[in-house]
Amino acid sequence: MKEIYKIYKDTLPPKVFDRVFSTFDFLQKALGTSAQVITKKSDFLTLCLLVSYILQKFAIKCKEAKFRDFVVDFMQKIETASSTDTEGYYTYYVARSSSPDSKTQVENRFRVILRKFLDYEPTLELKDDQREFDWGQKLTIYTRAYKKARQEGKQEAKCAICRNPTPLDKGAADHIKPHNLGGKTTVENGQWTCVPCNSAKKDKYPVQ
Repeated sequence: MKEIYKIYKDTLPPKVFDRVFSTFDFLQKALGTSAQVITKKSDFLTLCLLVSYILQKFAIKCKEAKFRDFVVDFMQKIETASSTDTEGYYTYYVARSSSPDSKTQVENRFRVILRKFLDYEPTLELKDDQREFDWGQKLTIYTRAYKKARQEGKQEAKCAICRNPTPLDKGAADHIKPHNLGGKTTVENGQWTCVPCNSAKKDKYPVQ
C-alpha cells in the first residue's frame, strides 16, 4: 500500500500523504513479522485509524514495541471473546463480523481499540497543540544563544549541535526534547540550531 501511495503522491494534499505514509511506517516498524496476527481487512483498517489518531495526538514515537505487544494481546482476546464479555472485546468482535465496512461498525471498533490501547499504555503524553515555535519564541531562543556566545568571546550565536556560528536568518528554534516524544513548544525546551542540523536531528534526544 505504501507503494500505491507513492505513485499517487502528487495527486494528494501533502498533509494527507504525510499522515498516511507515517501511519504505514509506524505499523511496519512496530509489527514486523507480528503483522501475521492481522487476518481481517477490518482489523487492518481499524489499526490504521488507531495509529493515525495516536500519531497526531500522543507522543508515541519510540513505543513501537509496546504497540506491537498490545496488538498481539488485543487480537488474541478478540478471537476468544464470548457474548458474556464485559470488557468490550465482544463488541469489537461483532463490529468486525457484521457489516464491518459500515460507518457505525468502523466507529464501534475504533472506540474499543482506542480505549483498550490507552488502558494498556496509560503513560502516553499528549503532544503540545502548538507544533512550531512562534516568532517571539524564536527570537528569544536566538537571543539566549547569542548572549551565551558573547560571554564566551564569540561574535555570533552558535548552533547547539554542530557549534558553528548561526545568525538569526540562518537558524531555527529547535525542540530539545522532540515534539514527537512529548516535548513542549516552550522557550525552556528550545535551543538554537542551524537549519541543516535542525533538519537532520529529527526525533533524536537528548542531543549528544
